[in-house]
Amino acid sequence: MLRFALGNEHFQLEQYAEAIEALKGAIEIDPEYAFVYIQLAEAYEKSGRTALARQTVEAGRGPQR
Repeated sequence: MLRFALGNEHFQLEQYAEAIEALKGAIEIDPEYAFVYIQLAEAYEKSGRTALARQTVEAGRGPQR
């Protein structure tokens, strides 16, 4: 939760590179926390990395059946 909060704070301050690093750390700690994927995808999108944003959304959906 702390990593997510840190990432969210960076995101709010438009510090997207820092937000991305913190949010990736949050996913490593808890890969089941879906909202982190959404926030990370938004940070990627805001930093102009749309392909990574799409990949992150897909990863957050989990394996397709």
